Amino acid sequence: MRRFAPAAALLLLAACSRAPEGPLAARVNGEPITLAQLDAEQRFLALPGPAAPGAGLEALEGLVDQTLILQEGRKLGLRFTDADRANAEAQALAGTGTQLLDESLKARGLTRDQWRDRLDRAAEADAVVGLAVRNNLEVTHQEVQDHYWENLPLYRRPERRVLRQVFTRSRPAAEGALRELELGEPFGEVAASRGQGPEAASQGMLGALSRGQLPKALAKAAWALKPGTWSQIVASHWGYHILYCENRLAPESDTLVQAEPQARGTLLREKELMFFRSWLARLRESAAIEHLVVLEAPGPTKAPREKGKS
Repeated sequence: MRRFAPAAALLLLAACSRAPEGPLAARVNGEPITLAQLDAEQRFLALPGPAAPGAGLEALEGLVDQTLILQEGRKLGLRFTDADRANAEAQALAGTGTQLLDESLKARGLTRDQWRDRLDRAAEADAVVGLAVRNNLEVTHQEVQDHYWENLPLYRRPERRVLRQVFTRSRPAAEGALRELELGEPFGEVAASRGQGPEAASQGMLGALSRGQLPKALAKAAWALKPGTWSQIVASHWGYHILYCENRLAPESDTLVQAEPQARGTLLREKELMFFRSWLARLRESAAIEHLVVLEAPGPTKAPREKGKS
């Protein structure tokens, strides 16, 4: 299974319980969507603060779309296995502890089983989109070439600095590192022995960075350095930094060959979204969709009233 693609991100509007028990919110080709599913989906989609107008209708329409997609997957003979489900869960939890997940779910009045069911349905729907839409897309070399020349500024890289750093969490530790540098110790060795950030494992190497990729104070210090020199101690929200400039890289543009992977990926995402919308519209046109509850539709945005006018 793959991670969710941009078009398939729309499919995260997932149902939360497979059992069609209790009052119904809708039927899609006779398949029920319950009010309990709708309530849980709204909880999953809820942001801090009051619910936006039309949130319930948005959640229901998402469930309708997903049900249509899963029905299409059954017609196409798609088999979503236990291994696929386990892989989807592992990807969703990558870098996130289960305790944090459970706390987040509890705050919204949801359970791990509801989360897992929602995840399974979303991953299965993504697989259907892959089979019906994504796998049938192709980007030609001519399309890549046209996109490259029409969007050349996207493939220009600004001036950059190849930087290393010694990062410490306390100023005394940074001052100790600076004394070692002033005594002639190689910067990479000091970064490895004194550094307290992950880059210490690679002798402080940060790589080639543009000015915009750095916090303002660090960018100012880095751009003042000549190759082969280091900065004084620079404080930030995270701690204390000593920067070393290995090289200055002038602005340059990627060649067509260099830009091709990025350009091809961009075109594939654009095509996927366009074909996905068209494909989903066809599924809706041929479906029997019954809305069994009345939900508020989003209202027009009101223009702010000028001061002094009633």
